[in-house]
Amino acid sequence: MFIQGCSMGTQMDKNTHNGQAPKRYWLESVQSHVAKAEEIFSVFLLVIILSAVSMQVITRYLFSGSIFWGDELARYSYVWMAYFAAAYSSARGQHIVINVIDNLVPRNYLRWVECLAQLIVAAVCFALTYYSFEWLLKSARPKSSAMRVPMIWLYGGVWVAFVLMGLHSVINSILLAQNRQVVSSPEDSFYD
Repeated sequence: MFIQGCSMGTQMDKNTHNGQAPKRYWLESVQSHVAKAEEIFSVFLLVIILSAVSMQVITRYLFSGSIFWGDELARYSYVWMAYFAAAYSSARGQHIVINVIDNLVPRNYLRWVECLAQLIVAAVCFALTYYSFEWLLKSARPKSSAMRVPMIWLYGGVWVAFVLMGLHSVINSILLAQNRQVVSSPEDSFYD
């Protein structure tokens, strides 16, 4: 849940000393670098999706044929992109939230409610990865129909993304408990 007006926003005013930027905590640095890699990977997959779909349209309408693996590549890239973008959103604290509790809890306890929410998200993500690992290994043998890629490459991306979302939630919880910044600043964005 995103708590407006709580400690999740920028802490620059409190943490600046003599006009200098505050030293970055090592967990913030790790979180920022992993989120940057997830963002770049998601954008790369989006380029693959657009290229594959464009190639399909061009070959189908100009050459009256199609590339048999293009649809499958776009579909699998979309699955990976969606889950890695979800992990990126988790790192930045930008998931969809329901903040019903925010109005019921006193303002000085909101940070702890957010810590608990982050830990619950982490527990669910780690439970999903733990209990799906055996199933994931069973998908190593079957191959996709067109590209003949082992299905573990499709399902493995989802599994890795849930591990990353769980790690991001744990880090966010630690940062919140220490009253540090969770949401990355907009200038950290790949698009700027």
